[in-house]
Amino acid sequence: MALLILRTNSNARSTNTTQVIIPSDESQQISNQLQTSTFTLSAEEEHARIMRLLGIKELRRWRDGLDPTSPYYPNYDESKANPYPNLPDPLKLKSGELITSALMWWDFRRPELIEDFEREIYGRLPANIPPVKWTVANTTNILIAGKPVEIKTLTGLVTNANRQVNIQALVGIPLSITSPVTLIIQIGFLPRRGIPTPPYVATITGL
Repeated sequence: MALLILRTNSNARSTNTTQVIIPSDESQQISNQLQTSTFTLSAEEEHARIMRLLGIKELRRWRDGLDPTSPYYPNYDESKANPYPNLPDPLKLKSGELITSALMWWDFRRPELIEDFEREIYGRLPANIPPVKWTVANTTNILIAGKPVEIKTLTGLVTNANRQVNIQALVGIPLSITSPVTLIIQIGFLPRRGIPTPPYVATITGL
């Protein structure tokens, strides 16, 4: 193999220097030519050559979001958006057997659905996930939508090998509630430009 340095001319759209690996059957010929000449490729020629070297015959066509008459215009019709209109019955095993008890759901159907979601949607969790040690940093009461809420500021310490990461979280529980309630998790990072983070939304830091 040989290494060829390609530089586009001033009339090409790209002026970057690109390194291209040349197959061995071409390397000697190119090496001889390099002694007396300079290779000048346009951006299109450079792109075509790299695709050929990588064995890529064509690239996927991008969507044309500006021209509604284009065949590549994105679809916004919900009736055409679902290629799988026949969703599986959540109360029927893949074998076709109906779920007739809570035990059948928990022991048989639920694992099937978890497997489908892990494989097709969410992905699988790593085998060895480091534990998180949560501590309550402080507690305060605020109003959210006019309702009194107790806000607990939590700090989670994750230790993996020699690296430690702190995760900050806020847990808000309505003061009028005395029984267990559903916890809704919202993940937030740094505030977006011009959009301040509400005081009751925590941000993850240290990543």
